[in-house]
Amino acid sequence: MSLHEFAQEIQTVREQVLQLYHRLGTASSEEHAFLSGPIEDLMIRVEQLHWQMEHTTATHTPTADAPAPVAADTHPPDRMDAQCRAERLAQLKFLNKQKEILVARERATRISAEQSCRRLTLLSDVSHILIETPDEATMLTRVARFVAAFLADWCVIDLVEPEGQLYCGAVAHRTPELERLLHTLHDNYPLTPILPGPVHKVVQTRQPEMIPAIGSIMLEPFAHDEEHLRLLQTAGTRSAMIVPLKRHGQVLGTIAFVSAQKSYYGLEDLGMAKNLASRIAAAVEQARRYQEAQETVQQREQFLSILSHELKTPLTTLLGFSRILQQWINQPRIDVERTHRALDRIVEQVYNLNDLINVLLDFSRLQTSQFTIQRVPVDLGALVEDLVAEMRTVLRQHGLTIRSLHEPVIIEGDYVRLRQVVQNLLDNAIKYSPRGGTVQIQLDQQDGQACLKIIDEGIGIPAEALPQLFQGFYRAANAHSHRIPGMGIGLYVVNEIVTMHDGMIDVTSNEGVGSTFTIYLPMIQHKLQPAEQLKEQTVCA
Repeated sequence: MSLHEFAQEIQTVREQVLQLYHRLGTASSEEHAFLSGPIEDLMIRVEQLHWQMEHTTATHTPTADAPAPVAADTHPPDRMDAQCRAERLAQLKFLNKQKEILVARERATRISAEQSCRRLTLLSDVSHILIETPDEATMLTRVARFVAAFLADWCVIDLVEPEGQLYCGAVAHRTPELERLLHTLHDNYPLTPILPGPVHKVVQTRQPEMIPAIGSIMLEPFAHDEEHLRLLQTAGTRSAMIVPLKRHGQVLGTIAFVSAQKSYYGLEDLGMAKNLASRIAAAVEQARRYQEAQETVQQREQFLSILSHELKTPLTTLLGFSRILQQWINQPRIDVERTHRALDRIVEQVYNLNDLINVLLDFSRLQTSQFTIQRVPVDLGALVEDLVAEMRTVLRQHGLTIRSLHEPVIIEGDYVRLRQVVQNLLDNAIKYSPRGGTVQIQLDQQDGQACLKIIDEGIGIPAEALPQLFQGFYRAANAHSHRIPGMGIGLYVVNEIVTMHDGMIDVTSNEGVGSTFTIYLPMIQHKLQPAEQLKEQTVCA
């Protein structure tokens, strides 16, 4: 190969290396794999050229015994050879420098690509966990343990309650012993606004919080006491990231990544954490929708079961007495007294069916926001006294006692709906007192509110059933054991009517002793119209 060809070859290689160099600087992570092969080929070619140059230099270098060739031009041959060697050496130094840069960039690119592949694999694994686990609590526990195994030393997921308070959804640590310590931490030292920490800050600002390095002195402001600080230091807090679980602009909770011993978190880790938090938030929302759908299906099945049972009893009675009347009509002599009793039972069951249908209609209107009330001044004391007087005429085993104020208790509300509330509570007091007894009605005033109490001596309500008592289709377990019929809608409708009147209803009960239902309604100062006229106005409206 002539020196001219050799120089052209080196120039070609140099241009190719420069092209790949510029391309490598702007290449994406997917292109680095394709660039590594050509770069290695060029490195081999550079080494070959280096060897050729050394071989050519050695061939053209004169020995001590051989006479120096006589040049045909004016420049001395040794001067030209030295100049060529210097140029070639400069080119080789440049190529070697480019080679080192390309190798370093290729190594960094390979490491970055491996990290990106690892992150994608982790996100894929987390996505499988989120998809395969519809239950929210189980899903969060599995995710926290996965994060503690691969992305952090320990992980905490806190969720926001509808009232705005925080509660722990899941805790996990890489070490089982320290995981038990974390559970102790969250049981004994729950999150509180009194000591606002980074978790509260993330919930309020809706922005992630990264603490690259955490020292012991940084933990002191957030510790309740020395024992709390000691437990935090034992768990290990070298670096941390806290990311909000956001969905449609709403913060559902936070997820905390904590590194205890080895690494410090950087911006790439924060990006990974935000991606993971977004997927967890979507899964939490989906899990809650799934739970709501399951509860809706369960309520529907329960409703259909209760409805069929409640309809079956009056329909069976109607059918039975109707057939008896058919048989009596064909007889030559009709027993008038027995016929009247049968007709009375038929009318009674028709009223029961009518009440059942009205309750179902009220429930349907409440569900579709079509339930309305018309407010007029109402004397609650007169309403209660009229209702008690009517009910006393049909009671046999139960007594009704009323204690009220001597002055009118005026509230603003719907007379018919308020009468429905009082009657439902009195009916329940009688129905859930199967052995009889006295039902007390007390009407009083407290801080500008009318306070109506209905006290019975019935079977009572279990303590675990009290928080769910005003939910639709819910009935306490002892109601089934005593075989007391009902649909579990009445108290739901009562609570909604009282709420629409800006009031509230409360219940206290001891199982086997009795129950007390208390209604609070705001009073007004108003000149009351005659009760009968007020009833007519409300009914007509």
